Amino acid sequence: MKAALAMLALILEASRRTYEARLSALEARERDATVKEAEVNRLLEDLEERRREKWRGELQAAREFVRSLKEDGRRLLARVEERAASRRDFAAFVDRAIETIDTRQAELSPAEPTLAGPLRPGDTVELAGGGFRGELASVEGDRAWIRRGTMRVEVRSSQLCRVAPAATPAASSVRVETAREAPGTEVTLIGLRAKEALAKLEGFLDRATVAGHASVRIVHGIGSGALRRAVQEYLDVSPYCAGYRDGESGEGGTGVTVAELGR
Repeated sequence: MKAALAMLALILEASRRTYEARLSALEARERDATVKEAEVNRLLEDLEERRREKWRGELQAAREFVRSLKEDGRRLLARVEERAASRRDFAAFVDRAIETIDTRQAELSPAEPTLAGPLRPGDTVELAGGGFRGELASVEGDRAWIRRGTMRVEVRSSQLCRVAPAATPAASSVRVETAREAPGTEVTLIGLRAKEALAKLEGFLDRATVAGHASVRIVHGIGSGALRRAVQEYLDVSPYCAGYRDGESGEGGTGVTVAELGR
């Protein structure tokens, strides 16, 4: 009887130690997840603050510019009322103001000279206002498709203009990705901080798109859900991603995001 009780005590002690070890591991994972979630939040707040700061600067510059024009206009109107200036002077002021506005706009978004003629597949085109250019893949009525690297973007053809193609860079050595180096369809981000995870994900999606994969699995784990949110927020704006969903029960559940790649 004593031997049985001693054996039972040993079993209970072993179970207690196992439980405490698991509890300690879970607490450590929870602390790590909390740290990662805080880092993700700080990163998002930093990006938002930079965006707000840029907007504030541009808004202030615009206000100063408009205030200057108003002051010049008031002075000229006062001279007109005093008959010290003519309507011709006022018209000249308006022309100068319009010219100044056009110059400021060109400085903020410089545009390259456009080329005349109808759009044809193979042309180098740019969206009106700049910001995105690529090769015209095809045109159907008012719809057009631009190819840029592995991306294919649909826009209105009326928004496009032909531009001169970029100069061909000097010849350089090119590293060809062999079949052995071709990327798989799964990437694991568990254990990485948000910034490192998103940098790794971007490179993986680029290689997977070039390889022609239709979809990929992104393993981020469950944890606090912070890394999953960061991944899916990135996929919302990624040009590589045509859509995504949580993994099904046989795919890893909410610890995995399955992304459909754009073609």
